[in-house]
Amino acid sequence: MLLQPHYAIERMSAVRRTIAANSFATLVTSAGEGAIASHVPALLDPEHDNGGDAEELVLIAHTARADPVSVELERGAEALLVFMGSHGYISPLWYGERVALPTWNFSTVHVSGIPEVLDGSEAFAVLEQTIEHFESAQKPRWRLTDESLEYAHRLAPLTVPFRLRPRRVLAKAKLSQDKATQIRSSVIDALERPGAYANPGLAREMRRALRMPL
Repeated sequence: MLLQPHYAIERMSAVRRTIAANSFATLVTSAGEGAIASHVPALLDPEHDNGGDAEELVLIAHTARADPVSVELERGAEALLVFMGSHGYISPLWYGERVALPTWNFSTVHVSGIPEVLDGSEAFAVLEQTIEHFESAQKPRWRLTDESLEYAHRLAPLTVPFRLRPRRVLAKAKLSQDKATQIRSSVIDALERPGAYANPGLAREMRRALRMPL
C-alpha cells in the first residue's frame, strides 16, 4: 500500500479504533498457486493486547478448517489482515473549484506477520471471545448455555483459531488532509446530506481526522 506521510495514521490508539470498528477483515496469504484470500472476524486480543497507544498490537481471529487459507496458516505462512474503514467517492462538484478531479476517501489498516495457530483451551477461548465481542452490543445478549456450549465444543475442531503479533503495521487515512479547510467542510456537508452519495460514517471519520466538531 502506498503510504504518504501526511495520510499515515500514527497514533496506535487510532489504529486500534479502526480495527475495533471494522472487525470483519480480509485475510491474505500465499499458496503454491499464488495469493489466496478469505474473510474473517478479527479482534484485538482482550487478554494480550495492552490497548491505547501501546506499540505492539495483538490480534485474534479464526478461519474455517476447510478454507484453503487454513492450510497455509498451519504451515507457518506469513499472513496479511486488511481492516477496511469508512470509505467513499468524493465528487469534484463538492470542492467549489473550476479545476478538480474525483477521488476516493478512505481509512484502512494492514497488519502482517506469521500467525500462531492455537489449540486446546486457547483455541476455544478465541471463539468465546469473538462471540462476547459481538454480543456485547446486543440487548438482550445471547450467551452460551450448557446445551449450546456442548454443541460449540463439537464444532470447534472445524475452525483454526490463531493469534497474530504483527511484524508490520501500515495504517492510512486519506481524508482530504491536502485540501483547504473550506473544501474539507464542503465535502463533509455533501457526505452528510441525504442522497445517493450520503456517507455519514465517512463524514465522521473526516471530522475526527481533521479535528473538526463531531
